[in-house]
Amino acid sequence: MKKLLALLASAIVSFSVHAADFKEGVNYKVLDFQKAEHPQVVEYFSFYCSHCLAFEKLFKSMEKDLPSDVQFEKRSISFIGREMGVPVSKAYAMMKVLGNDHELVPEMFRKIQRSDKPLRSEAELREWFIEHGVSKTVFDATYNSEKVLTLQRSYDEGFRKARLTAVPGFIINNKYQIILGSFKNYEEFLELVEYLLDK
Repeated sequence: MKKLLALLASAIVSFSVHAADFKEGVNYKVLDFQKAEHPQVVEYFSFYCSHCLAFEKLFKSMEKDLPSDVQFEKRSISFIGREMGVPVSKAYAMMKVLGNDHELVPEMFRKIQRSDKPLRSEAELREWFIEHGVSKTVFDATYNSEKVLTLQRSYDEGFRKARLTAVPGFIINNKYQIILGSFKNYEEFLELVEYLLDK
């Protein structure tokens, strides 16, 4: 029992020391925003960003590993993808409105980054949605709706206000921006997120 308690104490001290090593300007930036009332993790991303695709599994793991009261949100920006940047960002906003983003986000990543025929027009985008179970009527009524347009613009506006310069970009509690490259693996990334959620 004593050995077990000693081991647990050692683990707690080890974690505490590691968490205390996180520093402003090195691991995270403090944003001039009001802190969120509820614990929140926001990721700004683009379907055209290979690093964002790599972070998909980490984001899903994080949803499982963090407490259930943490709110997770992904926001698609339109600054990447040339002429398809805005249409694809609108497509994500439409997924959120329709509530099928969990099913379609992986498929959209696959279509854009793994397919021999990536989307090249809004007509092709429309056909893609139809192939994935969204009716023509629903697409036509939703894609250019005020709700979708407002949501899509809010993603870009949030990205600019946070003064982000690249994706993926992670904002914790609407107050802290994680500095990518300041952690070595998923475990350290998760510890940093937990540290900022509790800060």
